[in-house]
Amino acid sequence: MAEIRRSLSSYIVLAVLTAALSIHPIGARPSSNPLL
Repeated sequence: MAEIRRSLSSYIVLAVLTAALSIHPIGARPSSNPLL
């Protein structure tokens, strides 16, 4: 069960990252957002 929870947490992190990238694309404004 621990491995299943660990994989689910990693999938959630990946989903959040992809959602953040889709909302704030990297190529849109590279100079005004140094974090991306």
